[in-house]
Amino acid sequence: YGAYLQSSAYSAISYSTMVGVNSYGLYLTGSDTNTVSYSFILGGADGLGLASGSDANAISYSTLTAAINSGFLADASDRNSVTRSYMAAARYGARLQNGADDNMISLSTMAGSRATPLPIRQTLSG
Repeated sequence: YGAYLQSSAYSAISYSTMVGVNSYGLYLTGSDTNTVSYSFILGGADGLGLASGSDANAISYSTLTAAINSGFLADASDRNSVTRSYMAAARYGARLQNGADDNMISLSTMAGSRATPLPIRQTLSG
């Protein structure tokens, strides 16, 4: 990991570079209401990953890239926003999955080599 936030809240990262050679450039798990701005994030698997209920985080004016999967990944994380950013990876620019609800991507560019740069997968149970 270039940077790893676990159960973190109200933290701010700005004007920074985060590189994770074999995993994520920046990974948040169970972390809410954090901000990332004017940063460059590069991961081997995914650029920026939000997991396990990382909610209400804001990413702006940043570059999120990865060698393999997704520039931006929201997995079971809600109400996050990505604004005025560039997301790119070999597969998907951005990926929302497993109940990642009410997320907003605006004024941004997504690039990937799959059929769609923004796949949205929902897992339903019961």
